[in-house]
Amino acid sequence: MTPQMCANPRANARMGRRLRASLVGLLLVAFAAGAPAHAEPHAATEVTIDEVLRLLWEHSPRMQAERGALEQAEAERVAARVLPNPTAGIGFMGILHGANTTDGLESQLFVEQPLLIGGQRAARRRVADIGRRAVEAHIVATFSELAREVRHLFIDLLAAQKRLELMQALRRELVEIERLVVGQHETGVRSRYDVVRTAVERAAFATRKAESRAAVDELTGRLTALLGLPGRRLKAAGELASDSDGRALAEARDGLERRLARLEAARRDEEVARGRLEVARRERIPDLVLGGGAAVTSHDYSTAGFIGVAIDLPVFDRGQGRTAKAEADLQRAGLRRAMVAAEALAELERALSYSEQRRATLETFERGVAERLPEMREMVQEAYLSGQVGILELLDAFEMHLEIELRRLKLASALAHAETAVLASAGLLDNEL
Repeated sequence: MTPQMCANPRANARMGRRLRASLVGLLLVAFAAGAPAHAEPHAATEVTIDEVLRLLWEHSPRMQAERGALEQAEAERVAARVLPNPTAGIGFMGILHGANTTDGLESQLFVEQPLLIGGQRAARRRVADIGRRAVEAHIVATFSELAREVRHLFIDLLAAQKRLELMQALRRELVEIERLVVGQHETGVRSRYDVVRTAVERAAFATRKAESRAAVDELTGRLTALLGLPGRRLKAAGELASDSDGRALAEARDGLERRLARLEAARRDEEVARGRLEVARRERIPDLVLGGGAAVTSHDYSTAGFIGVAIDLPVFDRGQGRTAKAEADLQRAGLRRAMVAAEALAELERALSYSEQRRATLETFERGVAERLPEMREMVQEAYLSGQVGILELLDAFEMHLEIELRRLKLASALAHAETAVLASAGLLDNEL
């Protein structure tokens, strides 16, 4: 305690109240820290982003549901190959009035077979094959969208893990600061207030570390739920690395229409609509029905054969409704494909611009702030040892160190998210971050 404080009773009273408040806070935090903790969870399985995507493809309930559409597409292919069934019948003819020319009761047996003379069956087979490829394209597009969501979640989990590792490393630094302060107090250079203030800082820091661990657990749960692996603990492996100069991402514009899964799905849908229009036009041609049979008389037994053909007369229904609907569906599919292409290009340009801004911001931060951090930490500790600054300045420097590291981690995470958006917009999600 300084001579000025001894000469000022009010200052002594204020300092006493502050110390008591700090001690009460320290005791409350210590009591909370001493409460029974939950059992340590089982060790997490470390996975890379490629392994996570494989788990997504194999175990995700969403992907399993999407693949179920393949069975329906295969059923439509089977239906397209089936010929129309023949028709069989029997009829009886007897005399009602006049001369008996049929010699008793005449029985007629006949069979009719529709013939698809307009190439309808071949057109249906082609549409069914195109439809299966369209389903496969939609499965890939769904996986691409889920992969985008999983990658963003993976980045969040990786950033949360890095934050927790940072908190663990800075906790050791805070312990060293506390040891330094205690040593200064034991030599009589510093007051008891410095020790108490440092202990409160450490207890508050432990709370922030617990919040970081809770964030990791929450993100892990979300990721495993999306992968269809509830209850399994995963740990993201990798770094928040980025494309160093952005040139690889800038090349994403080349071949965009060939790579983008949802655009490929839209093209397949347009092909299906075009094939259905062809089927509708061919089905306007009436089916030719070929029939034949036998006529048998009951008296003076005799048998006669007959054969004939029949065809629908397209007087009223000429397939106008089916054809008009197919034409409208084709027009709509073409407009949708054009819309997807335009949106994809606009989204890619926006993602590239945002990625470049994020990269520039991180580089500026690294040069202007982060590079000076070690020098600042060394200077403030030397100033504290020499008595030039007090405990508040020392702890403020620690807080600044923490905030700078968290800010750098946040900027790196934002850049990784931005580059993931570019990869997703360009259909390059198979590439590494």
